[in-house]
Amino acid sequence: MFATAYGDSTASLPLQHFTSVELTQVDSRYSLASLPYSSGFMQVNEKDELEWAPDIPSSTQKPFGLNPDFGQLKRYWLYTRVANLSDSDNWVLHISNFGFNAFKVLVRGDNEQTVKVFDNSMPSPEVDINALGRAVEVTLKPKVEYLIIVELAASHAVWHPYIGLMAEGYYQDWQTKMDFTAKVAIGVVLGMILLAVLCWALLKDVTFFWAAFSSFLLLCYYLEHSSLPAVFWGYNYEKTGLFWFLVSAMFISVLGFAASFLQVGRKEKWYYLFAGAVLMTVLVYALSTVTTFYISSLLYAFNSIVVWIVILSSGIAKVRSEGRYYLIYILGWLPLVLSILQVIWVVNTQQKYVHEVSISYKVIEVLYIHIAHMIIHAIAMIQRYKTMRADKQKAEYLSFAKSRFIAQSSHDLRQPLHSMHIFLEYLKPHINGEEASDIFNKLNKTYRHMDESFSILMDLSKLEAGAVRADIHQVELTHLFLKLEQEYKWQASEKGIQFIVQKSSVAVFTDPILLERMLRNLISNALKFTPSGKVILGCRRRGRDVHIQVVDNGKGIPEQEKEIIFDIYSRSMYFPDQVEGSGIGLSVVKHLADLLNHPLSVSSKLNQGSIFTLAVPNASELSMESEQKEDKKIASVINVGLIIRDDQCRQIVEQRLQQWNCRYQLYDSFDSAVNSGAATGALICDDFSVTNTLIRASDLAYISQQKAIACITYSPERLPSTWAILSYPVLPTQLRAFLNFANRRVKTIVEQS
Repeated sequence: MFATAYGDSTASLPLQHFTSVELTQVDSRYSLASLPYSSGFMQVNEKDELEWAPDIPSSTQKPFGLNPDFGQLKRYWLYTRVANLSDSDNWVLHISNFGFNAFKVLVRGDNEQTVKVFDNSMPSPEVDINALGRAVEVTLKPKVEYLIIVELAASHAVWHPYIGLMAEGYYQDWQTKMDFTAKVAIGVVLGMILLAVLCWALLKDVTFFWAAFSSFLLLCYYLEHSSLPAVFWGYNYEKTGLFWFLVSAMFISVLGFAASFLQVGRKEKWYYLFAGAVLMTVLVYALSTVTTFYISSLLYAFNSIVVWIVILSSGIAKVRSEGRYYLIYILGWLPLVLSILQVIWVVNTQQKYVHEVSISYKVIEVLYIHIAHMIIHAIAMIQRYKTMRADKQKAEYLSFAKSRFIAQSSHDLRQPLHSMHIFLEYLKPHINGEEASDIFNKLNKTYRHMDESFSILMDLSKLEAGAVRADIHQVELTHLFLKLEQEYKWQASEKGIQFIVQKSSVAVFTDPILLERMLRNLISNALKFTPSGKVILGCRRRGRDVHIQVVDNGKGIPEQEKEIIFDIYSRSMYFPDQVEGSGIGLSVVKHLADLLNHPLSVSSKLNQGSIFTLAVPNASELSMESEQKEDKKIASVINVGLIIRDDQCRQIVEQRLQQWNCRYQLYDSFDSAVNSGAATGALICDDFSVTNTLIRASDLAYISQQKAIACITYSPERLPSTWAILSYPVLPTQLRAFLNFANRRVKTIVEQS
């Protein structure tokens, strides 16, 4: 029948043996991509037009089954016959998968034919785009048989094409469900990405940035296979360099999240593996710009395997060495890995023995797989923060216990050391002979080192306990420098070092005892680390301050260790066996500098020497009377407000403020303190007062710009970044540092006014 209507050029060819699809129900979906009901995909010459397609495939057309190889040919035709045995004539032809450049549908029957064109770059009102593919309305009269030819074109390997017929009403219901399911998934993913961005902004943790960035790129990768690019940009789904750039950026962002979550340091072997995976991804992208799609897909398949091996193996190593929550982190990758490996398998393998293509929900499934991946990793992040918080609390407890232990042990050690000194003095007249004298001198030297280390530990324990109070007044540096010169010039001469003190008549405002203690530690440290040369003590006028400097041309300090030399638990790894002493003198200097509010700085070059500088207020620039007036003026402004519900904690803070002659006022809530109108320059609150406040977070941030605010908290991550953090229990050094900051802030406001 069809041959006589449109010419008999192919009438002599044998008829293809496939059965017509009988449309009997309007609530079912009929698959046309089926070997029993179609010819399979037939190769097409470049000059052949669908409008003039013969009713029967030519014998020269090679069949490719239901999995056309677009690497060989770019166009294929699929023949099928449909007999409408229902009462409905409104049907919808649906084609899943968005990987095709464009496709056409020819419907021929009853001596007439229509051609529908699916063009990605030109949205048409006749073509409906749904979550899984495209659909077009076709009119199939009841009791009539039709020939349907579908033309598919693509520039690369694609998912198995599904072609089906549905009654119009059934299609509308199905489309509504699919679109709603896809939109919900996209909304959930975007919401979780936004939440990660907010966590990054509030907590300043780069892990959240990489989590948000990688999740966003993964979403873009999934949506590249959906209807959105065609709807908004007329995307033709050709895999150009932009697609491979998206894949490369996705791999790099995933590696960034993994390395950040695992806290991979530059000194670890995993750092080089992650860096190698990133470098490999960049190289593969460069190669993809000059190779075919098939070669590029193979390269990226290999690249993907390497990336996931690095990520999973590094996570397994962390599970074995550090914590169980890393196991949750590994589980979070598995849905994603399996999904991507499935895509790699389908794209890079030929599955020729498919008898019928069923509809694929992969476009929607990957979105929910992505949600599962993000939820599991969110749980891992929560566990990570809980572990970090517990470690922080443990460290604070150990620090407090250490301070108590040192304070309690100091009393027990003082008496034995004092007795040792007395016994050595009694023993000295009884030493006879050169060998005995040498042993006695070594024993006496050992005692001096022990006494020095003990004195430093005593100083440090007193500083951390808040027992040291500064008595600041005008001090002439001439007498102090002369005293230090007389004391250390003999020690320097014994080592062959020249100790030079530059005379100065300048006066400063400081505590003379504490300043002398700081300079002693700095000079002793310089003499220890200077094998030969000279050590200089001097000062320079710098505006309102006097910079007191200790200069040496000794071993110097490596650049990477300048931040840790003031730490009691850290000591230079350079020349560790050549220097005597406990190595904590600089920690005492730092504590005293913070107590006196004398900024301490250091500049040094390895094997060239170091310069330690103390900035002390210059008495010649600001007289004692004006300084006292300034103190009174500030004291009238500085009024500390306390909103602490923990009675024991509040009593500790009150006791410290009373010892330091600070004025303070108690409030029962944060709201009453803010709305009281009192001239409070500083506020100290606790977790309970902040949790139960009625003031919004934005207002809290604004208030912190007007007042210095500190919070005694276990959870500093939820507070404004401008707030100071005080730990439980409140350490005197922390409280003192906060009050010094508040005083400096008020001084600045007073000067500006």
